[in-house]
Amino acid sequence: MAIPARLIATVALPDASAVTQGFAFHSWPGLRRVLLRDGDNLSLFDLDRALVGNATPLTSVPNPWPQWTHGVHTSAPDGSLVVVCGQRSIRAIERSGRTRWEYHHGCWGEVTANTSGRGPSPKY
Repeated sequence: MAIPARLIATVALPDASAVTQGFAFHSWPGLRRVLLRDGDNLSLFDLDRALVGNATPLTSVPNPWPQWTHGVHTSAPDGSLVVVCGQRSIRAIERSGRTRWEYHHGCWGEVTANTSGRGPSPKY
């Protein structure tokens, strides 16, 4: 049985490619939210509000590692806390921008390169 799809609305959001990759969408009973990179910030948007014309973020916190493009981030349903996954730690950031806690871990995605052409590769 074919199920036809039809466009019901569009909205422009920053770095919305994260939604299609499947890791920015958060769904709780009655809530559909996306947490997206927004310049040097991470912003939480309510999709139902955005689809009717209000694309103002519910929460926007500074991304402590804006150059780190890997990792999966999440938030509390009300946007009061955003948890950011970095290369060497995981940090919980309150809506005010204050760090509530941070957990340091071994480096994810360590890169090695031999810049001199001689000897072992240094680790970056």
